[in-house]
Amino acid sequence: MGYIANKEWKSGRRYYAVYKKPNGKWKWEVAGRLKKNAESLLRRRETEIAEGTYNERPTEILFAEYYEQWAYSKRKSLKPSTQVSIECSFRLHILPFFGKKYLSGIKPIVIQEWVNTLSGKNLAPATVGRCYRYLRSCLRQAYAWGILSENPCRSIILPRTSL
Repeated sequence: MGYIANKEWKSGRRYYAVYKKPNGKWKWEVAGRLKKNAESLLRRRETEIAEGTYNERPTEILFAEYYEQWAYSKRKSLKPSTQVSIECSFRLHILPFFGKKYLSGIKPIVIQEWVNTLSGKNLAPATVGRCYRYLRSCLRQAYAWGILSENPCRSIILPRTSL
């Protein structure tokens, strides 16, 4: 049986799902700023442990392979013009950088490096922002599906757009 805990940080309060792993050790897993996310995470982990499907290290998957699954799932919910925009952004700007990286290796510093690289190519700040939003959506879904233990798209500094 686990419980929900929270800690106060400079950046705000964070909630944690605290549960006992199959090896008997306690695990504190960050769930974000919302208590309901921690409750959901705790229920999911307790179910996995009870069913014997709990795996602390998710299976390694390349970003390009995950992108194909995500894009296929996403297609039915998008307008055709949005779908074209997403596919173009991934083909030109996202997959060349992240395609051969493992999902578990994508950390905030890697995303910041990618944003800085795009900015250095003299792309418009709006284009960089759009590519980042598409990547963030993709990785947010990986977190929601349980492939990632946390979403790496946090505290990223985007180029300033002119007003």
